[in-house]
Amino acid sequence: MKDKNAVKARKGRKLSNKNQIRRWILKSVAETTPKTAITLHAIKKFLDSKQNGVSNNPETKMITKRLLESGHLRKVDGRYAAGKRNEKR
Repeated sequence: MKDKNAVKARKGRKLSNKNQIRRWILKSVAETTPKTAITLHAIKKFLDSKQNGVSNNPETKMITKRLLESGHLRKVDGRYAAGKRNEKR
């Protein structure tokens, strides 16, 4: 039983870490428009300001790719801008 609980705890922490990275990426581009898009370097710099070394994780690249595919991020001339608008505001 201890093994199952340990595995679940690790998966939960990893999932919450991915969600946190996703939120940080979206927050870094929240106030952008296609005209004021930011570079990938600026996003990585923002992530590192939140948690040291998080921008070098392979998960970060995968999360960014998924956000682009889902439309939450938009790529404009090699820069990134906010995609879908949040309707809750």
